[in-house]
Amino acid sequence: MEFLKININPKNKKTTDCAVRAVAQACNIAYNEAAKELFDSWLETGYEMTEPRTMTQVLEKHGFVTKGKPKHENNKTYSVKELGDEFGKGNIILAQVAGHYTVLKNNKLLDLWDCSACCVYRYFIKKATSSSELVPLGKVLEDKKKRRIL
Repeated sequence: MEFLKININPKNKKTTDCAVRAVAQACNIAYNEAAKELFDSWLETGYEMTEPRTMTQVLEKHGFVTKGKPKHENNKTYSVKELGDEFGKGNIILAQVAGHYTVLKNNKLLDLWDCSACCVYRYFIKKATSSSELVPLGKVLEDKKKRRIL
């Protein structure tokens, strides 16, 4: 799995907006549109924007299928990397980990930080219908630890 450090926050802020960034990236929609969809769902249901029921409602409107906690045959929970390796090819996956949402497109992790070792609590998956759906939104940021562009 390849990690691409990307921040699609329009003001380039590093803040607690992972749900908005993940929905925008997964659904190929603008950041503000994703925020509005999550907020409208919050107003409609009473469940906060990052609540799994809100995320489910918004993502299912975009054709995603909701899945529970993925487990190996030995009952061990999948990590984000393992989920991508198993189901990532040709798919868009929005995964929920502890206190965070992240996105995989064609087994590339698109986020502000590398959460590939985190355990997946639930995920939403959609088969890409075109190669353009698998293109990351935003530009790849420099990884200062590696001193190169990813």
